[in-house]
Amino acid sequence: MSKIVDYPQGAQEYLQQKYGIRPYSHRHLNLMVQQGRFPRPFEVSPRRKGMTLEQLDRHAQAILAKADAA
Repeated sequence: MSKIVDYPQGAQEYLQQKYGIRPYSHRHLNLMVQQGRFPRPFEVSPRRKGMTLEQLDRHAQAILAKADAA
């Protein structure tokens, strides 16, 4: 089972530390989720959202693959 990180703070910190992907504003991040351009977080508890590291790794690899192709 993959580790769960808080959304959005933990997710952004993980992407920045591991892949060098700069953080987005909270509003922009939510817009990207709505557009399907960022993984959708899930509810961990009534007032807490989270994401798995696997979700974030797949997202980062997709971004880096697009950058390499360009």
